Amino acid sequence: MKMLLYIIAVLTVVVIATLAAIEDPGYVLITRAPFSIELSLTFFVVLFAVSFVAVYALLRLIINGLRLPAQVTQWNVHRLKHNAQRNQSIGLMQLIQGDWQKAERNLIAHASDSDTPVINYLGAAMAAQELGHPDNRDRYLALAHEHAPKQRLAIDLTQASLQQRGEQTEQALATLTRLHETAPKNSRVLKLLVSVYRQLRDWKGIASLLKALRKSRAYTAKELQQLEIDTYQALLAHSGNSDIAPSAQEVWQNAIPRSLQSDPALLTQYINRLIDSGDMETADRILRKNLNKKWDSQLIYLFGLIEAPDPGEQLKYAEKCLHLHPYSSNLLLTLGRLAMRNQIWGRARSYLESAIASSSLPEAYNELGHLLEHLGESEQALECYRKGLETVTKHQTKLDPATAGVPSAPVKAMANGASGQ
Repeated sequence: MKMLLYIIAVLTVVVIATLAAIEDPGYVLITRAPFSIELSLTFFVVLFAVSFVAVYALLRLIINGLRLPAQVTQWNVHRLKHNAQRNQSIGLMQLIQGDWQKAERNLIAHASDSDTPVINYLGAAMAAQELGHPDNRDRYLALAHEHAPKQRLAIDLTQASLQQRGEQTEQALATLTRLHETAPKNSRVLKLLVSVYRQLRDWKGIASLLKALRKSRAYTAKELQQLEIDTYQALLAHSGNSDIAPSAQEVWQNAIPRSLQSDPALLTQYINRLIDSGDMETADRILRKNLNKKWDSQLIYLFGLIEAPDPGEQLKYAEKCLHLHPYSSNLLLTLGRLAMRNQIWGRARSYLESAIASSSLPEAYNELGHLLEHLGESEQALECYRKGLETVTKHQTKLDPATAGVPSAPVKAMANGASGQ
């Protein structure tokens, strides 16, 4: 539309100029001694216009000729960037699809021409890791650092993750420790550190991160609580294992928050450690304190393992619990053990038989076998051991067929009791 208006305007001017020239052509005199040139005005205007156009065209030709090398260079750069973008897109898709060899090849092909070469090198590093080429992986990561030094966090996170996947756990820990110093609140750094510490079974390391994890959004509240419980359970399990390791009481009092000290799993682990270390008085006191607050089947089971100075008083306490929880198989097992410790054989036999009738506890069979051995009933004792082994084997088969026939600790104890006969 604009071109049409432009043509109409030009034609209008030409028509008007032509009509004016016909009516009065005029003239133009150009003189410089000893020469003079006389032209009609119309011819002069046409000559001037043609000359102007010719000069303009010549200047444009010269300017375009001078610009030609730069334009060729710019075109070549554009072509290279286009190819780099295409290869990057194809390489990333192949990386997602798991075609590692093609992904590595396409991501490296024009990486230096890409607007974002760091993405190419990180993707190529991932592909090299999957192909089992750690040297190539490290070379690509070094190139990523070289081309994007400001993206150190992303590059080092990728490096740590790939090191961990390549079972270079110590190297991953070194990388993450350095990152944690520069980005202590980064949730990705914290989660990777937890994962590496788990692999190394460094529960103290995880414990040192819990405060930061509570402030971050690395885990949901439920996940964080479970991580805390797992960590403190492990710390309790390893307490007192060496001269430099803290005792179970020190871990309980100094490391575990009060808000978690009522957790059944932690309580069970703590009391187990107290029993193992021979601190029966503390185990008895803490167990009763928590049982008085809230009934727990696992705690009453542990009560039967505590060898307190006054087993008679223990038996009385447990029998009071029986009025409130008459069908607890763990309580019946504990009562049988305590009655045996008090040498009340008839009552012990009654409690253990009730525990077996309640839920066929393998340990109840074991204890009853020991009792029958003591009473001289050898055949019945062997029958108890056999049934206990049978019960455990059936239970293992239901849980995991691959573990059937592999004796657990209680089974071994029953087997030892039977062989002792």
